[in-house]
Amino acid sequence: MQNSSQHTKVNPLASLMRQPKLYIKLPSKGQYWPKGSLTASEELPVFSMTAKDEIMLKNPTAMATGQAVVNVIQSCIPSITNAWECPNLDLDTLLIAIRIATYGAVMKTSVEEVEIDLDLNIVLEQLYNKITWAEQLALDNGLIVYIKPISYKTVIKAASESIETQKIMNVVNDDKLSEDQKLSKFKDSFVKLTEVTLSVVADSIFQIDTAEGSVTDRAFINEFMAQCDRDIFNAIKSRLDELTANNTINFITVDEVEVPVVFEPSTFFA
Repeated sequence: MQNSSQHTKVNPLASLMRQPKLYIKLPSKGQYWPKGSLTASEELPVFSMTAKDEIMLKNPTAMATGQAVVNVIQSCIPSITNAWECPNLDLDTLLIAIRIATYGAVMKTSVEEVEIDLDLNIVLEQLYNKITWAEQLALDNGLIVYIKPISYKTVIKAASESIETQKIMNVVNDDKLSEDQKLSKFKDSFVKLTEVTLSVVADSIFQIDTAEGSVTDRAFINEFMAQCDRDIFNAIKSRLDELTANNTINFITVDEVEVPVVFEPSTFFA
């Protein structure tokens, strides 16, 4: 009986299939990725998008749910097996790298009706050099809170809830509703917004050190954040907002002109 491996056919087109176009390092250096969501953290090969990937990015439903971005990242960067868990620290770097691999490093953009060629390799380098994350926050009461970047899954969840809340607010302005109905809708909207904010901040905490020891249990941390003093919550939220803002590039200087840079997938890959 012949070994089944002898019957394995090699696709003669294999050598013409996608090959890595560049290799990138993650700004996070692989930290904050849950176990199993990343198979390499040193240098990740980046492939160009397929036709299927491009079609996915044009699907409004897939874009709204975040599934399109997740599928494209996993298709173009196979070392990432669960892009939902991507820390937002790394997200812009991944999107830029995929665009470079697919369309090249030069992206045309306009500033005050003047067309400018933006070198995405420079943006990638500046982003990598800019990013730092100070995860420890010492509070006045002696607690030390450890903060991680929020994941893409959390970003999409918060965005989805905000959209739903906006829909409710639009209903509130409907003259066909009674004042009691409007008040009820407004309360629903306020509760949802509050829950989203609480969830985003709580999800960013992975450890709290107390005088008695360290707490890492997710349920305990969530309960603490829901019941803690407002000053504690605001201090943690402010640090998270500060870290997120400091690790985002909004402008890059090209020929002494500040060029706005937006990595919104729906327009960035257009």
